[in-house]
Amino acid sequence: MTKQLLIYERVVPLANDTHADISLSAQTRYQFARKLNSVPLLSVEFLQASLDHPIVFAKSGENIFPAVILGLRPDRNENVTYDGHWNESYVPAFLRRYPFIFTNDEAAEDSQFILAIDETAQEVNRSGDGEALFDSSGNRTVYLQNRLDFTADYQRQYHQTQALCSHLSNLGLFEDSTVHFTYWSGRLGNLSGFSVINRKKLSSLGKADTCDLLEKGVLEILIAHLASLSHLERLTAFASREGGSQLKLRAFKARSDLSPEALHLKSQLESISTNPPLTAQSRKISPGFVSEGRILLTINRSDLRSEVKLADIATIFGAELPEEINQHWSLAQCVHLGLDVEDPLRGSVRKLYLEFPLDSMPEKNLVYLAVKIGGGEFLHRYERISDPSELISTLCGSQDLQSAVRMIAEHSTLLLKVSEAGSDRLSLDMNLADSSPTPAVEEAIDRLIQLIDPLAECSRHWPSHVALGRSANGSLFVTLYGWPDADCP
Repeated sequence: MTKQLLIYERVVPLANDTHADISLSAQTRYQFARKLNSVPLLSVEFLQASLDHPIVFAKSGENIFPAVILGLRPDRNENVTYDGHWNESYVPAFLRRYPFIFTNDEAAEDSQFILAIDETAQEVNRSGDGEALFDSSGNRTVYLQNRLDFTADYQRQYHQTQALCSHLSNLGLFEDSTVHFTYWSGRLGNLSGFSVINRKKLSSLGKADTCDLLEKGVLEILIAHLASLSHLERLTAFASREGGSQLKLRAFKARSDLSPEALHLKSQLESISTNPPLTAQSRKISPGFVSEGRILLTINRSDLRSEVKLADIATIFGAELPEEINQHWSLAQCVHLGLDVEDPLRGSVRKLYLEFPLDSMPEKNLVYLAVKIGGGEFLHRYERISDPSELISTLCGSQDLQSAVRMIAEHSTLLLKVSEAGSDRLSLDMNLADSSPTPAVEEAIDRLIQLIDPLAECSRHWPSHVALGRSANGSLFVTLYGWPDADCP
């Protein structure tokens, strides 16, 4: 059977002869839902689900059915952790029903239902791990009977929810809606194709219709739906969570592991900004050396106080700025100040980045322009590229290294070639901030680290960026950039 209903890959009718030795492992994982940014919701779930998720009504042709929004980004469920666990939020019944389903799940209520199972589900096994589906006599176990009852109840509730949506549609209560958000890079995004209840139309219903909704308990769930829409703000923050353009800045909590120099730099930047800088950390790994005392402070240029001039930034940076920085200052959307107090080649290094909107770059493909001070002054250009093959071949001497980097690059939403004026330093920056974690890419990141330095600790969580490069002296390095206010990756 072809993939159906978002998550089912290979559905087959459940039978005691072909599935006599099938068990389901006790520990539930939700890797199958990692790329779902919405799933159907039954009307009986509204009250619980509304405490954690936005509830909307998804449109498919003439049909409309409730759904919970799990993420604004395509293929991104913000509720599934990197190792496949669901966070503390409510898990919709649509996902709890998996891997079971009725083969004619969308049919009318009086049809003959046959319980089926997705044989590709991770918890399905023939090694006896977990709960058996049939006993030695071929009869259903208590576990399977409970799952059958749950699936049958889901089917009944599904048709009741369909009837409810038809009634609400006949009352003319729906209105189309769209959520707008901004990715870290400044690229605009939106989620559309759904409806919400129009508050004015609901409040203007006649007495008879209002009493009918109240008596049937519908009014209560509609209020839960409207209240749940406040959770969209949290999902909007997730969509722009990485330091970059149009970000929603958050106060940075002082960390004991920041050096006095880093805290002083942060204090200086705060003194000229109307908002506190967003702070991220990174970890740079080169053969025999790991540098973790690295921070990056980010502000929107529009948040600088009105009297602030570029000369004030130069004073905080601690050096005169090159002409290229002065020339492109007015086009920058974000300003980043960085500090690495223990660079293995250049000692203490200060960095200033200008970030340009992708739709308004000062030069073709120029996303960042950076100046770094440490053992000299160095200008770095971050240029967008579409095909990293040549750069990967240049940087990577071994096939194992090339394979790991290609895997990460294929998952990246933005690839940047980073060059340093006047030297052979070269790197490939791969943005993962807008990408969903996958085991294959996580393994590739760990393999990349181990190939650079076998003694280095592997990645501790999903990074926002991974950069692989060669320093001016020819030595390889990999840098992993972390989420704001999070531990170094």
